[in-house]
Formats: sequence, C-alpha cells, structure tokens
Amino acid sequence: MTVLTAHVSSNASCFASILDLYVATGARVLDATYGRGAFWAAIDRAKYRLVTNDIGTPADCAADFRKLPFEAAAFDVVVLDPPYMHSGGSIKRSLDKCYRNGERGGSWRDVLPMYLDGAKEARRVLVDGGLLILKTQDTVVNHRQFYLHAHLLDLPGFLAEDLFVVVQRGRPLMSGKWKRQYHARKNHSYFLIHRKRA
Repeated sequence: MTVLTAHVSSNASCFASILDLYVATGARVLDATYGRGAFWAAIDRAKYRLVTNDIGTPADCAADFRKLPFEAAAFDVVVLDPPYMHSGGSIKRSLDKCYRNGERGGSWRDVLPMYLDGAKEARRVLVDGGLLILKTQDTVVNHRQFYLHAHLLDLPGFLAEDLFVVVQRGRPLMSGKWKRQYHARKNHSYFLIHRKRA
C-alpha cells in the first residue's frame, strides 16, 4: 500500500500509516503525551515496546513531557502532541493547570516554547537517528494567520524528514459570537517527522 502525505481521515489512521512507513517492529517508542491513547486506536501495540506518559491520565508514567524521568538515548521514537490549544476555549483546558500554558496569557505564541522545550527533552531521550513524531495545528490569532507548523520545521538537533496533513471530515468548531470571518478556518492538522542528528 502506498502511504500518502495527505489524509482525509482520523489522526489514528494517519498515525498508523506513519508507523508503518517509519517505525520498525520492536522499536522502543515513548508516547510522551499519551492522553487516552487515541493515536493508538488502529495499531497493534504488541509490534512495539511502547511506554506511555502523560499528566492526569492512565499511563505508565505521569511526568511533564518537558522533564522526563528516562535516561538519555532510551528510545528509538518519541511521539509528542502537546496541549497546543491555548487557554481560551481550549479543548484541553483540563491540562492547562498541569502544563501552565494559560499562565502566560494563553496565546499561541506562548505555546511555541512548550513545543521547543518538549522537542529538546525528546532529543535527549532519543538515540542518534531516532525519530520525533510531532503533532500540531495552525490557527488564526487576532485576525492574523499563525503558522505554528512552520516554526517547528527547523528544530535544533533535528532534521525535518516528512510532513503529513490530516484533513477533518466534519466542519471545524466555530463560536456563535462570530460576526465576520477574516480568514479561512483551519480544518487540517499536521504530523511532522524529525530525525535526531548525531
């Protein structure tokens, strides 16, 4: 089966394709922001040595993904899907108190350091040549486009290897308060694939 870069499907379906293409059977995989395991819904977990981590959810470990309790070079793959929805109207508001992204005002520009700190910690626990699978989404901030994924293409110590686009099947959520639309709504998100440089 040919793996395509754009998927009109679910995150789980796209994630399964990414693993099929990039991750060998038996790989040591850390899902550093496991949540409820939604990415793994379509995957035979027995194929991988999976360690799960997240704050406030059933997981093997409950640590902040920016300060993981694992030794250096412990994993072949790290999966990172930070709570990137900012505090205002966040679908992940329950995690706001854990990761403190709301304390800085809840702007998307304030979420970027969270990604960068998470990628730095992922690099520490990855073997040389290991993969970072990073999930993100762009947005509009104060009537201006904010291309978060573009800020994450050139991460220190990594080489960007691939980019997958997941297009929603339904309509994006929209507030009933809107009077006028200034930009197209985002109905897609990204999986970025980065390889750790030696």
